[in-house]
Amino acid sequence: MSIDCHIVKKIIELHEGTYGVTLEVGKCSTFWFTISTLMVIFCK
Repeated sequence: MSIDCHIVKKIIELHEGTYGVTLEVGKCSTFWFTISTLMVIFCK
């Protein structure tokens, strides 16, 4: 895990949020996180 991922993880945890990733072979990886009532999803 890169340093950027560790920073994002810490920020999410400080805001009592959750995070995860969904990997599908041959498709995009979906990284997601929630903070309070906000949910953000992006695909790489």
